[in-house]
Amino acid sequence: MSVLEPYPWQTTELKTLLTRRKNKTLPHALLFSGPAGLGKNRLAQYFAQLLLCMHSDAQRRPCGDCKSCMVYRGDAHPDYRFIMPSEKGNVIGIDAIRAVGEFLGLKSQFQGIKICIVTEADTMNRAAANSLLKTLEEPPPDSYLILVSARPAALPATIRSRCQVLNFGLPPQQLALTWLVQHTQSAEADLRLALQMANGTPLKALAWIEQGFLEARAEMFKQLEGIVAGRSDPVAVAESWLKLSLNETLYWLYSWTTDMIRSRFDTEMSGLQNQDLREGLCRIASRFQLPGLYRRLDLIAQAFQMAATQVNKQLLLEELLISWTVE
Repeated sequence: MSVLEPYPWQTTELKTLLTRRKNKTLPHALLFSGPAGLGKNRLAQYFAQLLLCMHSDAQRRPCGDCKSCMVYRGDAHPDYRFIMPSEKGNVIGIDAIRAVGEFLGLKSQFQGIKICIVTEADTMNRAAANSLLKTLEEPPPDSYLILVSARPAALPATIRSRCQVLNFGLPPQQLALTWLVQHTQSAEADLRLALQMANGTPLKALAWIEQGFLEARAEMFKQLEGIVAGRSDPVAVAESWLKLSLNETLYWLYSWTTDMIRSRFDTEMSGLQNQDLREGLCRIASRFQLPGLYRRLDLIAQAFQMAATQVNKQLLLEELLISWTVE
């Protein structure tokens, strides 16, 4: 059975983990920290399989064929747990974290160790975080806990201080582009644009390509230009935007507004994130005073916070888009 390999930009992080394992300095608790879209979960799961493997090749990779690897790949390993929010946007509750502590305290059925990965660990509610803290303060012997987070600052300092942090950095652009070329048929120019829009994170760039987000983004920008010029109805545009991810929609709108503000100070506009839209961004920016652009940026930032609640998304987008009709 094949082994799910780490991504090519994770060699440094993997080497660090292997060195700690070889030197017997692997901590009971690790925090995988870095932007979303880098594949932190992939490396965490690979390393968990490596630790559980019964015939690992010189401690470097899991064999993929032993009984432990087989049950792991079948998502049935008795010494392994993977914890995540039940649904996107949900929190990780205390019951799930209590179960982690109970699981780690049980006797191993294979290699003498137990491993648990908690992804999106920053979504734990306060009660869950307090429960996890007890496990971190008194870790069961031969147990390993890997927390994965794109927002480590959202974790309580008491939890962060009890984990050794492994920071995941952005891959070199050419390495990321080479990988994207191997995994999609899109033109290199589109891949560069997607990678730029995804802030250098290859997996997010690939998702945008596969889901047609680049095309949707171009259409959204035309619609925003139409609203500013008085050709498009903000309410109708808001309804069409509801078909897309609200977070991505708000991200693009925030990015465009930020670039409009940058264009007032960067005459060469070399620092714009949305270089492909620079002419349109300048056209829109010229219609508004600088304080007005900052005010709209604040509205989008507030919308980001409200998006995590049970807000009426239609009304939220309508309010934002209507603000672009009035100076």
